[in-house]
Amino acid sequence: MTQEQENFRSRVAAEKRDRMRARLLAATMQVCGGEGGPGAVVVDDVVRAADVSRGAFYRYFPSLDEAVAALVAELIAEIVSTARSTFSDVEDPALGSAIGSQLLLYRAAMDRSWAGFVSRTNLILGDPTLMEVLRQTIGYGRTKGIFRFTSITAATDVFAGGLLAGVRRLGASEGPPARYVSEVSLLLLRSLGTDDDVAVAAVAQGRARIEATGPIRLAWWRGA
Repeated sequence: MTQEQENFRSRVAAEKRDRMRARLLAATMQVCGGEGGPGAVVVDDVVRAADVSRGAFYRYFPSLDEAVAALVAELIAEIVSTARSTFSDVEDPALGSAIGSQLLLYRAAMDRSWAGFVSRTNLILGDPTLMEVLRQTIGYGRTKGIFRFTSITAATDVFAGGLLAGVRRLGASEGPPARYVSEVSLLLLRSLGTDDDVAVAAVAQGRARIEATGPIRLAWWRGA
């Protein structure tokens, strides 16, 4: 066998492993996003959803907890990557917050499995890394005089809690209700003490930017 043939076989095998892993993680998200959350799920539920054998599951993950942890890590990395590609050049904290909140809400509206997993596990919006990013953004907005509040902890909790409630609501609804997404984002900015005209403009600009880039850059948008 030539080196080229060996490299080809290795690539095909790696792609096959990646597809199986993705299939197992998609099944994990589906079943863990159902009633009862991960606590009501066992490996057999994932195996049935993925239509694979138990042996196939255990070749990739030693336990359901490990599969959930891997899924959480991938989803967080995806959120960070999406945020960077969508508003990495945005310096205005109001616009950045409007884009970030609407991105997550649109995702919930377009991907109900994702929304169910996020809302029932609290492992994504409760992640320390994402909460710290949110805290820093909110804190920066206060130093710039755009956000006005006393307790950054309270402000961060209110923003994250409202966002989680919106994700839960959209995950239980049909279709992407843009009006609801904009309204939640606007209320979240107002909860930070943002001037109304600034908040309204930020939400409108954020929505326009997302709707222009989403169909091009976001796989979950294209698949909706």
